[in-house]
Amino acid sequence: MRSKIPQISLGFVSMVISCSGAVQLDETSSQGHRAEAAKESDRAKAEQAQYKPEEDRLRSVPTGGYGAFGGAGLVTLVVNPTDEHLQAAQAHRDHGQQHEKAAKKLEEFEDVACTGIPPAARDACPSLQTLSVEKLPGGVRLQTGTQRTDKVLALMRCHLAFARATGYTGTTLCPFSIKGVRAEPSPDHAGVDLLSEDVTAIANLHKLLQSPETGM
Repeated sequence: MRSKIPQISLGFVSMVISCSGAVQLDETSSQGHRAEAAKESDRAKAEQAQYKPEEDRLRSVPTGGYGAFGGAGLVTLVVNPTDEHLQAAQAHRDHGQQHEKAAKKLEEFEDVACTGIPPAARDACPSLQTLSVEKLPGGVRLQTGTQRTDKVLALMRCHLAFARATGYTGTTLCPFSIKGVRAEPSPDHAGVDLLSEDVTAIANLHKLLQSPETGM
């Protein structure tokens, strides 16, 4: 009886998987995720190239039972010491696909948040000069007045989604474009609340109250 069972080095495969790790959506920009996907593709090709099918070997191993004539039961396997490279190549391909999916997800978030706002305007910082600002336990409140809340909220959400998709980098981003911050209407709909569950993000929002950059 012959069966093809790859001889896999589990330690080697575990090393590849642990080095790549699980992809976090906000670990980089959509462009950064695609760059990582390209790197993973190159790594997969390099591993695939090290697989040598001609190194297949037959190996008989005991089954733990008895054979047809009473002796020790044996099974003949086809093993290949380079099969570990196939496993590593697949691990890199899978990790690259995670990065591709993350890039698409970030871009989808931006497209939804920026419906009706052209791409060229998505990095534009909504004007804060006429807003009064109030400190909240979980962030800050921008008093806009009920006539402007919807418009300012839409711009805020679009801008925050754009910042997230671009990895929170760029000279035109607003000071409040902080990782982990979201925009919500205030309970009375007379303002926009910038909130977060992250203590660092909240602290950075509170620092903006004394920052001359924001006009607050």
